[in-house]
Amino acid sequence: SLSDILSAVEQLRNRYFEAAVRTAQGTPEFRRSVELLEMTARASGKSEDEIKLLVETEVAKKRAETIDACKEHLRASLGRVETPAAALKRLASVAMAAGSSEESETTKTDIEEGEPKATDLAVAVAADNLHHPTDEGNASD
Repeated sequence: SLSDILSAVEQLRNRYFEAAVRTAQGTPEFRRSVELLEMTARASGKSEDEIKLLVETEVAKKRAETIDACKEHLRASLGRVETPAAALKRLASVAMAAGSSEESETTKTDIEEGEPKATDLAVAVAADNLHHPTDEGNASD
């Protein structure tokens, strides 16, 4: 179903984010900066708990920076980063805008119940293609 597809896309996006975080936190530069932070904290007489908190804070900052950069890259290439619920709502509104009278009430009910029909995706894609046509299949020989 459409909701399963959107969930799978979100899972893939989260795996991309996690891989980017692991890579960023594994760079020699980041590891050296964390080691320097630890040594500086020890030299200034901080307790092990304080040092641990400083390191965890630095790791969390790097994680947030990396995920923000990933989201910006996705926005730049896709135009937006949506949750599955937001994407479903957007696709449903596109389908509704297409004006198909035979499916309008059923689609409203199914989407409200969280169980969109398989035809909803086809209608949404068709409506999206009407709003954003491509040159595929329109080439003249």
